[in-house]
Amino acid sequence: MLTKKASSTINKLVLIVAFLSVFILLTRTPTDADMWWHLRNGEEMLSQGKILLTDIFSYTRAGATWVNAFWLADIFLALIFKLGGFFTLAGFVSLMGVLTFAIVNRQLRAPAFLRALLLILAALTAAPIWTPRPQLFSFFLLALLDLWLGRVKKGQTTRYWLLLPLFALWANLHGGYVWGILLLIAFLVGESLQHWLQKEEIPAYLKPLALYSLLSLF
Repeated sequence: MLTKKASSTINKLVLIVAFLSVFILLTRTPTDADMWWHLRNGEEMLSQGKILLTDIFSYTRAGATWVNAFWLADIFLALIFKLGGFFTLAGFVSLMGVLTFAIVNRQLRAPAFLRALLLILAALTAAPIWTPRPQLFSFFLLALLDLWLGRVKKGQTTRYWLLLPLFALWANLHGGYVWGILLLIAFLVGESLQHWLQKEEIPAYLKPLALYSLLSLF
């Protein structure tokens, strides 16, 4: 029978292999069609030294007002590509995958082998859309927000104000910040209904969390 220390070592090795597998599964030559447009957008903003707020790419809509919701992500991707071309871009995409699934892993409550299997299956499922586009930042921040809400529920943090800089950053990286708003709504409604149906007192953290969630919309 394995000792507790040996069992812990095996579990760590299993997860290390799982994350290496995730990195490999998500590593490939960047070929997403939208990638080029995002890179060009970032390069133009770097060269002009300003955020593009009008369309300079379309023939029929040139000069039209443009809500550039992912300007910060495009600049970041352009800098990474400038640093080392396809190699650094592909590595960044895979690294973002590992970090995102590492956050998901912290939320799982299961044996290491089962968690490893689930992470690899999730990476296989996500691989077709895990490309160098601003949506990567939304996937990562959504996982981070879910982890943070879990800590709030357990009383491990009361820093509700963190929602404000999180959504300020998220809104300039990708339009997927809407996913975060939906997650907040689902969490607040779900927790309130659960305690109401069980005739329990509504947790004290829900009121300040609801307030900062509302402020995050602005």
